[in-house]
Amino acid sequence: MTKKELVELLEDFDDDTNVFFVYPAGDYWHSTIVKEVSSIDVVSIRYSEYFGENILVDENDESWEGTVISFS
Repeated sequence: MTKKELVELLEDFDDDTNVFFVYPAGDYWHSTIVKEVSSIDVVSIRYSEYFGENILVDENDESWEGTVISFS
């Protein structure tokens, strides 16, 4: 999702609407964790063959491929 797409989605909500980050707990019951977004950071990422997904990398690592906004 791009920043533009995110802003367009959020524009329809009231300014006082809380924003949450949702992710699977990875437990037996397939629970979902819901945490309020408390900070936004700019981080570096790269694709990992091992995981088959993007991963965070140390900013000193020269193999990073891009910069993204991270919500936590």
